[in-house]
Amino acid sequence: MITIRMMADDEVKPALKLARKAFAGIECLFISKPKTGIVALIDNQIVGGVFVKQISIQNGSLGYLDTVFVDPACQGQGIGRQLVAAASDYLLQQGCQVLSGIVKDDNVGSWQSFLDSGYKRVSLKEAAHHLGMDGMLKQYFVTPLFACNGMELYLNVKTAPLDAKKVHSLPQIIAYLSLNAVLMLAAYFNHQPFNLFLCVYLLLLAGGVLFGWLGSCLTKREWYFRLNSGGAVLVAFINFVGGLYPMIGSWYPKQYENTPAFRKAMGITALCEWCFYLAITLLAFLMANQASIFKLTASLGSVFLLYRIIAVYPFESYGGKRVYQWHKAVFLLMAGLSLGLILMVNGLL
Repeated sequence: MITIRMMADDEVKPALKLARKAFAGIECLFISKPKTGIVALIDNQIVGGVFVKQISIQNGSLGYLDTVFVDPACQGQGIGRQLVAAASDYLLQQGCQVLSGIVKDDNVGSWQSFLDSGYKRVSLKEAAHHLGMDGMLKQYFVTPLFACNGMELYLNVKTAPLDAKKVHSLPQIIAYLSLNAVLMLAAYFNHQPFNLFLCVYLLLLAGGVLFGWLGSCLTKREWYFRLNSGGAVLVAFINFVGGLYPMIGSWYPKQYENTPAFRKAMGITALCEWCFYLAITLLAFLMANQASIFKLTASLGSVFLLYRIIAVYPFESYGGKRVYQWHKAVFLLMAGLSLGLILMVNGLL
C-alpha cells in the first residue's frame, strides 16, 4: 500500500539521496537540499517524493514543485501522479494562487502527472500573463528554467483554469528559428563574417525541421512542432564564449504511448533529422576546398552531428535518446558514422 504524507525532518537526507538517484548525471546537480516536501512510502520505505517551494510574487505567492521523483524500481504505479496531486493540494492550502513545475520535453511520465492534476504547458508569454512580468522573471531565474535547455514550463492557475491551446507548427517553427538567430547574435565577435555564419546556421536548423517533418510523415501519427521555453540564458552564454548550442525545438506526437511502435515512430523522426545533418556535412566536407561556405557548413554540421549522438541530458532532446530507445544497434551505427565524419572534418583522421 502506498502512503503519501508530508516529509519529516529526519527524512530529508534519504529523500534527497533517492532524488539524486532518480535523476542521473547532470540533472542531479540541479537538486538542492529541500526545506519542505511530500514523500511516498511503501512498507515505511521512501519510494518517491516531491520538494516544494513558495516564491513571493507581486500578486501573492507562487507554489513551485521543485523536484518530483520516484524510485526507478517503483515507477509505473501512479506514484508520481499521486505526489503531484498531493503537493498541489498542499500549496493551494498555503494560499498559493498559481502553481508551477518544469519538465523535460519527452518525459511523458512526469508531464502526464502534471496534466492529470490540472496543469497546462505554457509559453513564457502565457506565464507573464498569469504571473505578471515580475512573477515570470522570478519563475525563470529563481528556478533552473533559465539554464535547462529542453525543459518546459507547466502552470496551474486556481482563479483562471487554463485551457489546452492548440499548437500550430508554423508559428512555432518561425519562433524557433527567430529565437536561435537572436541568441546567436551573442556569437558575433567569435565568427566572421557573421552574415555568412548566421545564414549557414539557420539553414542547418531549418533543414533539421524539414527532415524531422518528413520523418513524421512516415508514421501514422499526428505531430506538431514546438519550441521549448527553457535554457535561453545558458544558450546565449555558451554562444557568447564561442560555443554553438541551439535552443531546443522538435516535432512532438500529439499522443504518447508506452509501446515499441511508438518508440519506433519517435526514433524514425529523429533518425531522419540525423540523416540530413550527416548528408549535408559530408557533402560540404567534400567541397570544402572550393569555397569558405562549404568549410563553414562542414564545421557547424559536425557540431550538430555530435549533439545527436549524445543520448543523455542536456543533449538528449536533440534526438539521440529517441533513436537509442527505439533501436540500440541503429544508434550505435549512427554514432559510429557521425564520429568518423566529425574526426575527418576536424582533420583528426
